[in-house]
Amino acid sequence: MLHLRWRWLYLQWVRGARGLPAAGGAVDYGRPGKAGPMQADLKYLVEIANAGSVRRAAEVLHIAPSALSRQIANLEHELGVPLFDRHAGGMKPTAFGEVVIRYARTTMRGFERMRSEIDDLQSLKRGHVKINTAEGAVADLVFELIGELRREFPGITYEVQVAGSRSSLDALAQDKCDIGVIFQPEVHPDVAVLREIVHPIRLIAAPNHPFSQREIVALHELEAGPLCLQSPDYTVRVVFDQAVKAAHMVIEPAVVINSVEFSKTFARDGLGVSLVPLFAVRRDVHAGTLCAIKVDCAAFETSTIAVCVHKERLMSLAAETVLQRLLDAFETFAAPR
Repeated sequence: MLHLRWRWLYLQWVRGARGLPAAGGAVDYGRPGKAGPMQADLKYLVEIANAGSVRRAAEVLHIAPSALSRQIANLEHELGVPLFDRHAGGMKPTAFGEVVIRYARTTMRGFERMRSEIDDLQSLKRGHVKINTAEGAVADLVFELIGELRREFPGITYEVQVAGSRSSLDALAQDKCDIGVIFQPEVHPDVAVLREIVHPIRLIAAPNHPFSQREIVALHELEAGPLCLQSPDYTVRVVFDQAVKAAHMVIEPAVVINSVEFSKTFARDGLGVSLVPLFAVRRDVHAGTLCAIKVDCAAFETSTIAVCVHKERLMSLAAETVLQRLLDAFETFAAPR
């Protein structure tokens, strides 16, 4: 019964999105290009699921919490089932709610795809693409790609979010971004890995550092420090901590920071050494401002970088175009050299 009711509402919304009257002429779902009530309901539903409370969702949506509560209550009445469990800490989807939210996300993606295809057919070449990326991939991959695409498709805009691997996986799963360039992605039930290449982690040091003359450094030698590491939510730090634990060592960093660029600055200024993915430091090595040294640790040689997307997301044509160009450039970028 839930499925049939939801299907009816979905068809009503589609008719409205196409400029057709709702069945029976009872409800006006708006003109093409304008969000009718059903589309707004879907957006409200998904945002509450993401935020975990009406208040936080209302802040994101810039509407009154009371109005948002009424909209969800009306939708629950229309479907005949509770969509959320209300509790002191916020709101959690019921089993019914999980089903409806899944359909809602699919429907919203379908609407975005429809608008993008219409724009493309009208030669507007509009679009907005959201990319989450590992910090070290911004300059040599993402920005170079955007520069090329901007010359060819000036109407496409971009939102680039630098984020750690787990944050990027969550963003993809929650439809908060279209594409993820992720270092050492974990397995996620809602995320598909389209291309993954082994890419090593390297110790970096200034040219005048004693390690700079070495081809390889033992893991235990990092105890001498000073060592700068990224914070524990960064994949390099996770790999390092696991390797140290497996080797029954204790190596404490002198500095912990949530930035690959500042880790490079720490090493470049002669304050000590750090660990970063090789792709993040190639420009510096080529310029002679940093040296990248292999560490005698198997885990540092088997790390990967990948291009990921939502498993079921119907991407806009703009996002598909960017994704294909990214995949074309990815192998050259990610290959260790």
